[in-house]
Amino acid sequence: MPLAEAVKYVAAAYAAVLVGLVAYLVSAGMRIARLQRDVRLFDEELKRRGDGR
Repeated sequence: MPLAEAVKYVAAAYAAVLVGLVAYLVSAGMRIARLQRDVRLFDEELKRRGDGR
């Protein structure tokens, strides 16, 4: 396989890994944001009930 053709495959592999990494980070960020919202709502509910210590 000529070097010029191999470079294209290596670049494609790096691009695929990069896209996967960005997708994972976006997914993790969304899960963290949802968890923070749930914790905030839970805390507000505890305070509303008067059980917040």
